[in-house]
This record gives sequence, C-alpha cells and structure tokens, in this order.
Amino acid sequence: MKHIMIALVVCAIPAMTFGQTAVCEDCTHDVSIYAGDGGLIAEADGVDIVTWVSQCGRVIRTGELEANDEGIVTMLFKDADLVCNADESRFQIGPVRAGGWYWLTGDRSSAVGALVNQAVLGNDTTDTTDPGPGVTMKDGRGAVLLEEISTGRRGILPNILPKAPGPSFGPCGYGGFGRLLKKCTMGNGGAILQATSTDYLTERLVLITDGSTVIRPAGTATVDLVVDLWMAWGGHITNDELVNPAGFGHAAFVGSAARAEHRLTGVTYTVKVGSPPGATLTDASSTAVAGVTYAEDSAAAFVSIAADTEYCGTTANFSLPVTITATIDDAGAATVTPPVKRNAAGVAAEMSFTVVCLSASAAGQGQELVPDNPFPVD
Repeated sequence: MKHIMIALVVCAIPAMTFGQTAVCEDCTHDVSIYAGDGGLIAEADGVDIVTWVSQCGRVIRTGELEANDEGIVTMLFKDADLVCNADESRFQIGPVRAGGWYWLTGDRSSAVGALVNQAVLGNDTTDTTDPGPGVTMKDGRGAVLLEEISTGRRGILPNILPKAPGPSFGPCGYGGFGRLLKKCTMGNGGAILQATSTDYLTERLVLITDGSTVIRPAGTATVDLVVDLWMAWGGHITNDELVNPAGFGHAAFVGSAARAEHRLTGVTYTVKVGSPPGATLTDASSTAVAGVTYAEDSAAAFVSIAADTEYCGTTANFSLPVTITATIDDAGAATVTPPVKRNAAGVAAEMSFTVVCLSASAAGQGQELVPDNPFPVD
C-alpha cells in the first residue's frame, strides 16, 4: 500500500476553509463516519487496484490498495497513519462493490457500519432521536455515531431514508379497462405498419411481421393483405374524442371489426416490388407487377399476391421482396398526442416481407408445414 500526503495551507488554497472536499473520480463509496481509529474491508469492483482519498481537516491523503486473489481489499487506519479526530473529515474509496463495511474502535468498544454508496448520499436523511446528555452523537455521511458516555458503548446508525419505487403507470390511451388519460405514460410518437392476411382454412387473422415471408399461391388463388398505420405501443391520447372513438390509433383494433374506424387517417402508401430500388406499383388493382397488385381505400393499402410463372413454376424458383412505406399528412399526424413522428419526407413507418415459392419437394405438404397458417411467417 502506498499513499501521498498533501498538506493544504489556508493561504495557499483558501477555498479549503469553506468546506471544499477532495475529488476522487474512481471512488464509489464513503466511510459514513470517519472518526478516530478503525479500518475497512471491501471487494474490488472489477479492478486490481482500488483508490482511496482521506480528508482530515485541511489535510488530504490519497493512496491505493491492491486486491488479493479473492478481490478483497483491507486497511487499518492506524497502520496507514489515517486516524482522524478532526471535525471535518471524509474517507472515500473505490471502485468497490456493495457489501463493504468498516469499523471504528473507541477506548472501550467498537462499532461497525456499512460503506455507503455515493449515489445515495444526496437522498433525504432523517433526524436521529436525541437520547439526552448521556449519549454523544456525531453526524457523518449517511449515518450517525452514537456513544454512551458512561459505558463507552458505541453504534453506527444509518439515517438515509430509502426511496420507495415510483408508481408504475400504464401507457396513455385505450386499454383493457377503458381509456387512460391521467397518470399514464406517453410514447414518442412512433408508428408501426400492421399487415394481416386471413388463413383460408381457419379464417383466422394472420399477422405478417416485418422481415417475414409469404408463400406465393398457385393457380387462381390469391393471398390478400391489409396493411395500415397505427401508433406504436408507447401510449398516446386522441385529440378529438368527439370525432374519434376511444382507442383511435391503437393497434389492438387491428384484429377487430372496428379496424377501419380506428386506424390513423391521412395516410398514403408506396408499394415497391423487387430488389431496391425496385418497381413502384400504382394504386390500381388491375395492374400487376410480378403477380402483386395493391389498392388504397380508407387510409389502408390492400395488397394482393397471385401466381406468376416467371417467379414460381416448373423452371423458376425466385423470391420477391416487397416494401411498403406509409406517409401521413400534417392533419393526420396531429390527430393524436404526441403527434405521429415522421422523417423529413413525411414517412411514418415502413415494413418489408418476401414472397417465396412453395418448393417442389414440399409440394403436397403445405398444410403439414404450418398447419394453422398456409402463409407462414418466419
């Protein structure tokens, strides 16, 4: 162990006379009562060398402790010439883990206390009940040293009040128990695209997630997707509850019959197929590109995927990326609080999926591949 002694003279560093304390960037904990003889023990926090800084009156000492094979550091104040009886004192050490402790040795007994994390030193403290003239009390940082005069018995009493965890608020807006408009958390205005299809066997709604795959159908069948824009799950409030029903913009309505009335409005879509930059589709269901068409209606995009022998056939097996981008106008973005977040081009959200072929080896096994979903997603 090595240490350096720095004697601070009032005329040289006058700020010390106004309570200036030593700075220790690596220190994480304090000896809550640094008074008299004693020592400490702690576990180094991921380092081999732990730094300490002691301030006793106007004298500051710094030093280092080397951790043993178990990562433990220990020191005796007397051996390091660190016994302090000044009114103004502080002892810092770190980085060390929680669980370190120290002791103070009096004339007739000792007291043990925990090293206190510097992160809680700013917490409120409670006044320690004064037992009267038979007991002395010395305030420290996060603790009080008590000593019974007649017996010399002493103890270290923590006085930092614990902070109760803050209340847990749900997201603002529509929820399972109705609307939350007070004591709730707001999102950041982020929006998401939700794409769904219907399982032709079970007629259940199937969510097509960003980055997933959709199997191209054969024959005259089509895979029909509904794609629309919704607020992300962070929470929001509808600005005009008289016009917009409860739950407006809430993605939970994607699976309900009220989907069209609850989605965000003022939204237009761009649908591209093929590798970037790809071909841009037009809003006309009769115009197909690589077997894909789309039409817009009621602020939603309706994408239809049909067979295409140039992509999937006896001599072809090609995948087709599809990218859908949603743009929302100023009025639509301002329908909710926080307003829908957009980039400089007005884009609020984007998603992609890949149309793939059902391989010849898997033909005839389509229902066994994904029994509940003939249009599987990865």
